[in-house]
Amino acid sequence: MKLVIHYNKDLAIFVKDEMKILASDFKELAPGTGIVEGDYKNLIVNSGLLEKVSIFIGYEKIDAFKKISFKEWIDSDDSFKIECSNREVCIELGRIVQDNTNTKVLLENPDKVLKAEMINDKILLCLELLSSNLSSRGYSIANTEFVTADVARAMVDFSGWNNKGVLLDPFCHEGYIIIEACLKSIGVGVGYFKSKDLNFNVKEPRIKGLKSELECYSNDMKDLKFAKQHAALAKIFKYLKFGCHDLKDLDYTMKEDSVDFVITALPKNTSMEELFFQLE
Repeated sequence: MKLVIHYNKDLAIFVKDEMKILASDFKELAPGTGIVEGDYKNLIVNSGLLEKVSIFIGYEKIDAFKKISFKEWIDSDDSFKIECSNREVCIELGRIVQDNTNTKVLLENPDKVLKAEMINDKILLCLELLSSNLSSRGYSIANTEFVTADVARAMVDFSGWNNKGVLLDPFCHEGYIIIEACLKSIGVGVGYFKSKDLNFNVKEPRIKGLKSELECYSNDMKDLKFAKQHAALAKIFKYLKFGCHDLKDLDYTMKEDSVDFVITALPKNTSMEELFFQLE
């Protein structure tokens, strides 16, 4: 099935690598927007980097949509609406779809939502599958995010960590980095936490064995509280070790060569040199 994917444009290189595993025929239409061939259920459940997954309808000039049969995506008793930043395009596409299907437009709580996006003088039209953003994980309750979950997953992927040894995040913030590392290592797809928003059933994941020790530190009790709550909601609290430590404490609280990997997002006013000094 041809699908439209949306993602953080700054993570494009990581998305391309992930799509080699989860999908095929990746093509970027614009920064942060691409088309792939794949199973939308698989992408929604198992991608750690995508923000949206939608069903591709067409990428055409507006008149070409008159030749498309929308009955493949919209039943006669469905209501629908078009979402587009261009009002004229929105109205014209709405007329085309309505003439093609004899369905009614409903702006509040329609059965189907079609998303239209202007790219390179053409319109990319897709059927929305999930209204919420996949990068906003179902285990998150924090009001602010120092590092978003998709960026945290990209950091884990980029680090080369191979689920062995001791992994440390000395500035855990809301805990996303260490949680994403844990979920990846035990084989739990992040879409599992969006199951209540999906129109299909998500099977309970088969938990793989964790071959490493995951440690999560912060000197901010509020951050540490969020990290623990998020880990509990993600059902991985038992796999993580939490601690309230300042950076300067690491030099004498941790034994030499006791950490194999460090993945973290440095707070403001903290230098990389200081971190390396304390970890040596």
